[in-house]
Amino acid sequence: MINSAIGLNSGLKMKGAIPFRDFKPTFSTTKFFRGFYNTKLGDIYSMATCTLRGNHSWVAARLTNYHYHCKNPAFGVMKAQLGEEEIYLEVPNKHSLVFKADYAFPSPLTDREVIVKIVWKRLSEKSVMVAYHPLTSHPKVENKDGKAVIRASLQLAMLVTQLDDETTELQWGLHLNFGGKLPIAVVNGFLVPNFLRILSHHQAFFAYSIHLQDLTKTDGKLLGEVLINQVKAARKKGGWKKRAELGKVGIDEFLYISAAMLHTPLTDMKDNDAINLAKGLSAIILTNTEASAAVDHWIAQNPALEEFEKEYEWMRSFFVEVAQYNLNTSNLGLRLRVFGGALLSTID
Repeated sequence: MINSAIGLNSGLKMKGAIPFRDFKPTFSTTKFFRGFYNTKLGDIYSMATCTLRGNHSWVAARLTNYHYHCKNPAFGVMKAQLGEEEIYLEVPNKHSLVFKADYAFPSPLTDREVIVKIVWKRLSEKSVMVAYHPLTSHPKVENKDGKAVIRASLQLAMLVTQLDDETTELQWGLHLNFGGKLPIAVVNGFLVPNFLRILSHHQAFFAYSIHLQDLTKTDGKLLGEVLINQVKAARKKGGWKKRAELGKVGIDEFLYISAAMLHTPLTDMKDNDAINLAKGLSAIILTNTEASAAVDHWIAQNPALEEFEKEYEWMRSFFVEVAQYNLNTSNLGLRLRVFGGALLSTID
């Protein structure tokens, strides 16, 4: 199973092995994700790379535990008590687990299920391979309610490699078949966003664990992305009328969960000061075409921000990420820039 996983990753990285096309353009620059869907046979292939802040053993444990609540004994933790609804099936040994996952598809499509054996092996002192291997059956799996279900096949290879004392690289290779072809709308509208969400969840988990004194310039960019994802998730819980209110909820959640943000008071900064600074950035973003230029302008106008940046190197990259998101989503800013340019051109 390990050799098969290594072969999957190697094959997907070979130039021209599969006619990859981008499933969906990603806003994030902290991860790389591509995929291919064979519309005739229903085979889905994807590959991704991203960096995570954490020890490679810790990252491997997190990857293995993502789809179920049973913690793995190979990483030195106690197994959690399992309820009747758990998708865990068995733990054959300290280096493997078996679980079942169900996928509900919109009518008239038939629901799917997958049985997977997870195995992991330390390939070197600084690398671990976590492999999800498809099983065709299992003694504990039975169709109790009699509903029609199609058995899917899932193979996932995740190579975790320690890059330095603080950073781990994840190389992901996937081959998935849901037991036949699916409408392309389902692939693009459901499966692809779900793949991206899994990668984002892993990144966010480790980003939230970084303490203030350990943040680097690269971490600022990642934290900016995590904040944006938190705000977007919060806004989905209500209509457009509650957009601003729910956005604030997302920010509160980000500040509460993040180890770096939870205990970082700035004694000289009052609420009104922070509001005025934020409004200043919003106004500058509306009149700029580049996020980095907007943040440069904003920091240059505020001595307190220059001082803040000198102390925390991650600060600029964090706000550039936030500014870029606002540039990408702000219709008002786009209109101002287009009409302003047209007006100046006419006057000229």
